[in-house]
Amino acid sequence: MNNKLLEVKNLKTYFETDQGTVKAVDGINFFIEKQKTVGIVGESGSGKTVTAQSIIQIMPWPGKIIDGEVLFYKNEKEIIDLAKLDPKGKIIREIRGKEIGYIFQEPMTALSPIHTVGSQIIEAIRIHNSMLTKKEARKKAITLLKNVGIPSPEKKINDYTFQLSGGMRQRVMIAMALSCNPKLLIADEPTTAIDVTLQAQIIKLLKDLQKKYEMSILIITHDLAVIAEMADEVIVMYLGKIVESGTVFDIFDNPKHPYTKALLKSIPNKTSKKYLDTIKGMVPDAFSIPNGCEFEPRCEFSIKGKCNKYKPPIIEIKKGQFVRCFLYEKACEENE
Repeated sequence: MNNKLLEVKNLKTYFETDQGTVKAVDGINFFIEKQKTVGIVGESGSGKTVTAQSIIQIMPWPGKIIDGEVLFYKNEKEIIDLAKLDPKGKIIREIRGKEIGYIFQEPMTALSPIHTVGSQIIEAIRIHNSMLTKKEARKKAITLLKNVGIPSPEKKINDYTFQLSGGMRQRVMIAMALSCNPKLLIADEPTTAIDVTLQAQIIKLLKDLQKKYEMSILIITHDLAVIAEMADEVIVMYLGKIVESGTVFDIFDNPKHPYTKALLKSIPNKTSKKYLDTIKGMVPDAFSIPNGCEFEPRCEFSIKGKCNKYKPPIIEIKKGQFVRCFLYEKACEENE
């Protein structure tokens, strides 16, 4: 029995600019199972957000999917390739918000400052369910606000975004994303710009809502602590490519790629030294991608004459754990 909800195959999303081509997402593969959580992690500029935007085709101009498939398993008989749909067409517009909800990275800019939060949630509800009256949609909006932990939702529904705290705005964004009971919720940096206490509340809220609505979650973040708390499967991205993927236990207990190891070393903990470990160098400019392995200039395990000249293959270390690195070619050959 197929338990997949979404499957991404060789997805490539490029931005053609006057300076050249930006390969924001460059041939990635992954899938999301029903009622499971997949986390995508990496530094800024890794392609995490563009990956999420590509799924429902909301990339900013001039971003365009030039190759690959995004297969959405709507039901047992209907599979829709979202990558082949017209970004402004009827089919994709029906899927956005209804089948796939999206929590945007910054609610202050994603929500309208001149409309009440209630009017925005009501609009989202009625777009996909025109049979509901405005009164019925308002009642549902109040219930949604209550479900995401907003106190006095009957009053808060009339507030504007500038009247709410950062945590409240984030909860409103979550309520809007859940307005039509989506099968998949994409959460782009849902804990950014809020304090640690609120982060814990948002994480717990998302986990509770996932159970309540029986939905899958794709969470995009640079915070490995959030990934450890929420994800079943983890994808590590760097410069538009997946460098490692596996279960949350594989990635945190037995990381393979030098980049994954470096990310984990940079997490502060009780036994940390005076100074945290850092990854040397910076993410390269989008127009100055290295010829060989993208991470080679920053890698302490680089094999000169190989890593700086050739693109590493994807190697399956064990069932379900993949790594893009020359260091494991020998292990792969021995397994064969």
